[in-house]
Amino acid sequence: MDAITAIHTTMNQKGSSRWVLDADISGCFDTISRDTLLSRLPVFATVIRHWLKAGVVEVGRTSESPSGTPQGGIISPLLANIALDGLKRLFGGENAREKPVSPALRKGLNRGLMPN
Repeated sequence: MDAITAIHTTMNQKGSSRWVLDADISGCFDTISRDTLLSRLPVFATVIRHWLKAGVVEVGRTSESPSGTPQGGIISPLLANIALDGLKRLFGGENAREKPVSPALRKGLNRGLMPN
């Protein structure tokens, strides 16, 4: 409901986008490249590298996580946000200085797209 409210509020503003981009990121956590992810982190890379290799403990059973990140882990949402960073730039939602660009000011096929 929070997401629906946010979309409704945003899209009811004058000059707002008429489109909402919904991306299916199923399997995202299982296939995040650890090396690429760690290269994007300015700090804490060593600690996060250890978390990525720690595996998962469920009901007393330990299983390794040879790739990706454990879905449902406390750090998983942050890592997914880091891995998916750049989508706004891809769709024209940010300029080269990482400042937001209003959908009404975008040009070409990406005009009106507003990924959040």
